[in-house]
Amino acid sequence: MAERVPNAALPARRLIGLVDHLKEVVFETDREGRWTYLNRSWTELTGFPVDGTLGKSFFDFIVPEDRDVIAQRFLPSGDRPDDDRRYEIRCLTRDGKPRWVEAWSRLVREREGSIAGTVGTLTDISQRRQNEAELLRFYEDIESRVMERTDQLVAANGALEREVAERTRQQEHRALLEAQLLQAQKLEAVGRLAGGVAHDFNNLLTVILGYLEKSVARTDVPEDLLAELTEVQDAAQTAASLTRQLLALSRKEVRRPVALDLNMHLRRLEKMLRRVIGEDVRLELDCDEQIGPILIDPSQLDQVALNLVVNARDAMVSNGTITIATRARVRANDTGTDAVWVELTVADTGSGMTEDVIAHIFEPFFTTKGPDKGTGLGLATVYGIVTQSGGSIEVQTETGKGTVFRVLFPACSEEQEPATITKSGRHVAVGRTGTVLIAEDSKEVRRLGTEALLRAGFTVLAASSGEEALRVAAQHPARIDVLLTDVVMHGMDGFTLAERLRAVRPEVEVLYTSGYSETSRFPEDLPGAAQFLEKPFTGRTLVEAIRKRLPQPKSSSRR
Repeated sequence: MAERVPNAALPARRLIGLVDHLKEVVFETDREGRWTYLNRSWTELTGFPVDGTLGKSFFDFIVPEDRDVIAQRFLPSGDRPDDDRRYEIRCLTRDGKPRWVEAWSRLVREREGSIAGTVGTLTDISQRRQNEAELLRFYEDIESRVMERTDQLVAANGALEREVAERTRQQEHRALLEAQLLQAQKLEAVGRLAGGVAHDFNNLLTVILGYLEKSVARTDVPEDLLAELTEVQDAAQTAASLTRQLLALSRKEVRRPVALDLNMHLRRLEKMLRRVIGEDVRLELDCDEQIGPILIDPSQLDQVALNLVVNARDAMVSNGTITIATRARVRANDTGTDAVWVELTVADTGSGMTEDVIAHIFEPFFTTKGPDKGTGLGLATVYGIVTQSGGSIEVQTETGKGTVFRVLFPACSEEQEPATITKSGRHVAVGRTGTVLIAEDSKEVRRLGTEALLRAGFTVLAASSGEEALRVAAQHPARIDVLLTDVVMHGMDGFTLAERLRAVRPEVEVLYTSGYSETSRFPEDLPGAAQFLEKPFTGRTLVEAIRKRLPQPKSSSRR
């Protein structure tokens, strides 16, 4: 049997390692109260790094109201000045939320008896304090109820009935919350299904629109057949629009903010909004033609308009009016200076809302509708999109007199470009060509893209996966100008492919394409419109997008 090593023989680094794995904070201070040692639990407790804390005063990390307590505990007092000291204080944390700790400390003295400092531990008791507070409130509530019942013995039967009614209400509320959660889960499932179907459907629409474009462009097509092909083309475009709306509703579309003409976009949405509200409700559009563009993802603006209009429709029994208006407003921004804002208002002549309802309307899962009519996510989604876009939302309502939602978006600055121009600022050089590497796992889409680019004079390298694209690139000795890659592919996705290819060929420009992807697989914002081509696309739009990604030719000057 191996000889047991006494604790005193353990190497110092092992002792430090053991202390660092303790759940409690172990500390040491000098006689002035400055930290001289802390284990790693300090960072887990407060968020402050150990290296940045050492040398600073113990008091700097204590809530000011508790510092007098610490000062008393750190000074010797009484007949036994070196006794263990235990006390509860609040530590400051990096996120600004104080945490309750139980502190144990003991004075450390030099051999001659002078105070050298303190050693001790800090134990997180925030949860315990919270539980104690809740328990205290519970006890106080129980005591109050008991006293009330004692004083009202004659009315005991009525009090019991009220308590039963309260329990019944809580059970009904819990059942409602469970139903809302179930609805939200169903919506998520529908969203996943919609996204998966949209991915494959957009690939099919890409092929359909691509070959329809090719057929319509032929000069030998009879007029009657050309008219029929044009009708089919319009129907395919409508199908593409419906798919985008489906993705917008399920929040599976890529966020790509652009400088958007709000009036023009609302007019495009008008037909769909009229279908949503039905024939009993009148929809009026009142647009101020003097407003400027706003910076927002078009699909997210669709969600804002649709949710506000549906909310207005549900507030009216019948024969009401919904008015959508735009105005320019001047209001102070965060810096206190006046700025131009674009206001979108959605007003209804419905039942209005009470103050209690207004206080909760933007909370997720809060709804005044029946369990089969609303999830409580619509206005929460609107609030998230508006604030994410740098705007704000105001509500004006009165019971029985309708509601007005006022959404304020910051107007685009002069430096921001309209939606028809890519953020990269490249000029499209019509007729320029180069070498394009296509990575697309749909055989039909890959063939359509190859044919369109070859007709436009490009050199095309095609691959059915990210792995194959890397092999093709490695075997191609000449320059590759643009990588056209689908985002969602079997195996390696488009982002990984682009990253690995640019690691060995940094000159390659990237054009992403997709009809759908899980939002978690996308960056927060895809770069400008020139770096993402939404499916379905046609051969012409593909060629235009590729040419936008071609590197600028070096300008030459004549002497």
